[in-house]
Amino acid sequence: MTTPNERIPERSRHVTRREFIRLASVGAVGGAVIATAAIRVATAAAPGSTDPARWSDPATWGGLVPGPGHVAIVSGQVLVDADTEVAGVHVNPGGSLLFPSKASRTIRSRGNVVVRGNLVMKPSRPGVVHRLVFVGVKEAHFKGGGMDPLKSDVGLWVMGRGRLKAAGSPKLPWTRATGALRAGARTIHLRANPAGWRVGDELVITPTLPPRAGGAFRAPDTARIRHISGRTVTLSRRLAHAHPAAVGGGRTLTAEILNLSRNVRIEGTAKGRSHIFIRASVPQAISHVAIRHMGPRKWNPAAGQNEFVLGRYGLHFHEMMNRSRGTLVNGVVIRDGGSHAFVPHHSNGITMRQCISHLTKEDAFWWDDKARTNHITWDRCVASAMRIGQDKYGIGSFKLAAGTGNVVAGCVAAGGDGGVTASGFFWPAGSIAGDWAASDLVSHNNATLGIYVWENTSRVRNLIRLTCYRNGSYGAQHGSYNNRYLWRDCTFFGNGDGAVLLSAVSKGPTGRHLRFENCFFDASGRPFAVSTDPHRLDPGAPTRFNACTFRGARRAGLGLMPDNHTSADWIDLVRCTFHGNEFWLNGGITPNSRVRVQDTRHGSIKVLRADRPGGTFVGRWNAKKLNIPKFA
Repeated sequence: MTTPNERIPERSRHVTRREFIRLASVGAVGGAVIATAAIRVATAAAPGSTDPARWSDPATWGGLVPGPGHVAIVSGQVLVDADTEVAGVHVNPGGSLLFPSKASRTIRSRGNVVVRGNLVMKPSRPGVVHRLVFVGVKEAHFKGGGMDPLKSDVGLWVMGRGRLKAAGSPKLPWTRATGALRAGARTIHLRANPAGWRVGDELVITPTLPPRAGGAFRAPDTARIRHISGRTVTLSRRLAHAHPAAVGGGRTLTAEILNLSRNVRIEGTAKGRSHIFIRASVPQAISHVAIRHMGPRKWNPAAGQNEFVLGRYGLHFHEMMNRSRGTLVNGVVIRDGGSHAFVPHHSNGITMRQCISHLTKEDAFWWDDKARTNHITWDRCVASAMRIGQDKYGIGSFKLAAGTGNVVAGCVAAGGDGGVTASGFFWPAGSIAGDWAASDLVSHNNATLGIYVWENTSRVRNLIRLTCYRNGSYGAQHGSYNNRYLWRDCTFFGNGDGAVLLSAVSKGPTGRHLRFENCFFDASGRPFAVSTDPHRLDPGAPTRFNACTFRGARRAGLGLMPDNHTSADWIDLVRCTFHGNEFWLNGGITPNSRVRVQDTRHGSIKVLRADRPGGTFVGRWNAKKLNIPKFA
């Protein structure tokens, strides 16, 4: 006999009416506790009728409408024709729980909503609001992990052949301001038409202050829309912070304007966060939905801190493998989360387009390093205000982990928190078995790094048209020991410590090497635009800078700096342009470190440590110069 605290096995969850009544007598159905045995299985409308049964009709339930003490079992088609509160909902295979397209409705659930049929939330117009709210959730009770619903881990579970058919009214998810915004302003001029935006919508204006300004990465503004006229939006209150434009490398960047409001909403509460777990055998289509207060955390006494609950995130596709191919998540907002927001974990072929994470703890767009997840596309998504969870290091707003055929394009990471290796975009060491096509990314006003690469791999990584500005430390730190990245047409300016910190050397000796092509490095008054870090391996080939521009450095465009290098630097600069002093070689670098230069200004030269034999000493470089034959 099943006890009230036992979880019903997978085979027992597809219950018949007779089975349900028997299970209700001991207080457990599908992993949820019910307060009474009087609930009945929902049935479809009478034979021959095309209309679904009404939730509020006692006949739908065999005489008793489910209330706060009941778990509703939906086996036919049931229309939510009234607001309701229940202890949970189970939509069986073949069943459909339908929110009315022309009326606003709310379901408040104190237990799991498990969907093995269809959950349909599709308002017909913007003024209609559909809400599923999990209330009374006890985050301390969560267990986490596993493949199946747990009554302790209250949330939305889409399982088997279940489908979440959630589609809010379409709207422009985000755009940028046309220019600088001053503190105290009440109006914003937008670059794009605010299609679908409405009075009362909540906006976030991302920070763009220089990194030395107070609160540079913690200065987003939030306000509601008071009035819309064309592309001009009047706010409900004045901006608390300035949002200046950033100009560098021929580019002008302005604050992103994010619209967080949607008329389909799936939520926990601020004191009881829930989660969405999808492990279905069919692809999903989720568009223009607002997901809030998800990602529970609980106290870990061994670690002495609150930690996220394994597998319980904002929107988690779990172990769907190829069954998720064709899934589209479009215009979805996840906000105020206790852990990761968008998680396609071991679930292939998912496209997430123009999605927004705001105020998520830890990596917002994420899966773990060991999970190979293939053919994921993150297209024009924004991660705003990532915040520290249990770990402030090795986190990124976008964590670009293992898998093949993955794409991140047109995405933005802005205003993220974290320690010395936190970043907007993060290629971790564990992703070496993967590959990403990365293009047109913008990373700005993060507390530490714009981009953090920490890989050892012979695989080629192409990073095309990336822009990093006004981050607290470097625009990018490139590590770890050796690899073969190509940075092309990238722009770095206005960052707190310089444009790029080069921690890796080129993987050799054959094939393509670590390269920067047609990149713009502006030190913005810091000592160096590009500087090197201690290396742990000797280079197998040069790191090459082709047709790059260096400017804005107090000391030099390129600095070979750290004392006590354990391995050498080998850098080639071909057809590069320097505004100001070109190089500085610290006296403590490894003796066989060298820089080779070939351009119209210098000819073809080698630059060596000042104490090396031969050549001519150049004081402003703290180095020797030797003429050499052309090498490129």
